[in-house]
Amino acid sequence: MESRSVNQFGNQFDLRYKKLNKAQKQAVDTIEGPLLVVAGPGSGKTEILSLRVAKILKEAQVLPSNILCLTFTDSAAVNMRERLAKLIGSEAYRVSIHTFHSFSVDIIQKYPEFFYKGAIFSPADAVSQISILENIFDTLPYSDSLKSSHPEEGYIFLQDVSKVIGYLKKAGITPARFVEIIEKNSAAVEKINQTLVPIIEKRVSSSVIEELKSAAYQLKEDAKKSAQSTAKSGVDLGINGDIESVYIGEFPALEYAVSLTLLEAIDTAEKTEKNEAISKWKSKWFKSNDDGQKVFRDTLNLDKMRSVANIYKQYRDVMHARCLFDFDDMILDLIDAIQKHPRLKYDLQEQYQYVLVDEFQDTNNAQMKILSLILDAPVNEGRPNIMVVGDDDQAVYKFQGAELSNILNFKDSYKDVEVVNMTANYRSTQEILDTATKIIRKGESRLENILPAFEKTLVSSNKELAKGGIVHKVFDTSLHEYHYVSRRIKSLIESGVPAEDI
Repeated sequence: MESRSVNQFGNQFDLRYKKLNKAQKQAVDTIEGPLLVVAGPGSGKTEILSLRVAKILKEAQVLPSNILCLTFTDSAAVNMRERLAKLIGSEAYRVSIHTFHSFSVDIIQKYPEFFYKGAIFSPADAVSQISILENIFDTLPYSDSLKSSHPEEGYIFLQDVSKVIGYLKKAGITPARFVEIIEKNSAAVEKINQTLVPIIEKRVSSSVIEELKSAAYQLKEDAKKSAQSTAKSGVDLGINGDIESVYIGEFPALEYAVSLTLLEAIDTAEKTEKNEAISKWKSKWFKSNDDGQKVFRDTLNLDKMRSVANIYKQYRDVMHARCLFDFDDMILDLIDAIQKHPRLKYDLQEQYQYVLVDEFQDTNNAQMKILSLILDAPVNEGRPNIMVVGDDDQAVYKFQGAELSNILNFKDSYKDVEVVNMTANYRSTQEILDTATKIIRKGESRLENILPAFEKTLVSSNKELAKGGIVHKVFDTSLHEYHYVSRRIKSLIESGVPAEDI
């Protein structure tokens, strides 16, 4: 295939490309290899995504169908396609632009032989999902702690279990994998209880602190040995290289986390010459059981977790038996199919040679798993053609399992990652940006605080913006606030201000 000429896209690309600033042009021009774009609000990320797709089609030997664009809402997908259509015409409708869920549906429909044994599945509504769970709860033994019920409210833990199942799916954890995690944590809990309970029952003194320190180091070393004996895992240095994290499989080792927090509490106690930090640590990590004995807190939840695992498996089995799925099932089923069927994986890897992900800060572990399965083709040699655009300050899906660590880990996931910071804002005045920055910087888990190299100070760059001011008002109640806002809006509309500008 010959490379496309600029003329095939008319003058639109040149006109829009010339309006870009230096950072935006760098993001558009870097079409080979992994690229992380940290794009603040109003910095033109949708524009650069569209222009970069056009750039790929102009310069790379690929078809529009070889490009996959993933975002989080249907409206964002429509917006991206409309912008792209203005740049490249009808070819925009051959580019794969999806939400993660619509992408899963698309693959399931294209490759039915790899899903549900070729059967046609339908989406389950909320009522059906709750009904299936209620039937499962009916079959639980009366000794099961999750079976508690109320004459009016029904099963007390049903909604909680439903939420946990949702979280597990978003994390890409199958029922079988969940059982493995519980058993590993069970072994870790037993080890923690054997090692620490005899010591924490004693009154804190200098000799007891030494015992605790020795026990903490022992737990830490045991966790490292367990990690090193697991094929998939190892000892992984943390974000800044100064905080260690040991993983058993893909999850942090429980005993390792406990040992680190204990050593931190001991260090504080020794520096302040007070035992308050150790007492707080004991209260946080150890609780009394029904016999009044101190045990590691997770000991009290193991039976419930095993029950959740049982319910989770039954729920998935019933859904499949009835040819039903929910939105999270689609992503989990796609992961399962790619892992089980090499031909499907090879087809997807050959099909999608360029991947772009918008709102990357909102990705959860299951969505990241899909990306990694598509991008780990040997031919990429650790440098797949993926561009991710995100901003931790705009994360809105944390309640759905989104992980900020996905942004932090991106640089470590691939070789020679290019990083572009887009800090020019074209939407707001500097006064608004400065005020917003003061507020957002109060958050602790931010890229700026974790990785100082990420400079995120936004600069107002739109000279055509009208000047405005920030008005600070205090009201006695929310009702007073609503009344003021509604009256103000009505006044502006009556004065001729379009409602969409308010």
